[in-house]
Amino acid sequence: MDQFVDIHTHKSNAVEGVITPRSFGIHPWLTVSEITPIVAESFPQDALMVGECGLDKCKGGEWEYQKTVFLQQLDLAERLQKPVVVHCVRAINELLELRKSRQWNQPWVFHGFRGNKQQALQCQQMGIICSFGEALIQKNNSKIRESLVSLGIGNGAARFFLETDDSPIAIQSLYDEVSSLLHLELAQLKEALFRAYHALFNR
Repeated sequence: MDQFVDIHTHKSNAVEGVITPRSFGIHPWLTVSEITPIVAESFPQDALMVGECGLDKCKGGEWEYQKTVFLQQLDLAERLQKPVVVHCVRAINELLELRKSRQWNQPWVFHGFRGNKQQALQCQQMGIICSFGEALIQKNNSKIRESLVSLGIGNGAARFFLETDDSPIAIQSLYDEVSSLLHLELAQLKEALFRAYHALFNR
């Protein structure tokens, strides 16, 4: 497989050789006033994931309302049988509790993960896939690197994703960094991430 996977990006233009699944949802920053819930009938046919949606203790609407809107989208994802792109800022404990609160069948992709190794492994055990972005190649990022390395590769598939989000960096920069971290050839990492992508949407 000679393609890169950018699991979450805000870039509007398609990049040749890069797979960028579309998602659709209500960001927690937008939960500042009454909004119309997304219903299955109006969900875009070309969107493969619900989100990004989630919880943010630093910005966004009133906390209980954030949770209400997030739960509505999680339920929608279950109905549509689509994975969820999760935005989570300073609320990882609440996110893990929510994941434990019932039997969610759809995987969640925790985009822009910056937690420690223990949190990354907790997420993995609970069906939450950590996705790493630009922070991997910034200075003083040893905690994030350790988190990614702790997840690693299993049965030929990556146990994480990579993303550009709203950063101007190219996804290949992240692949190059992770290839070095995991002592893999670029082609091996491409294959492992493509297998993870395929597993996400073809369960």
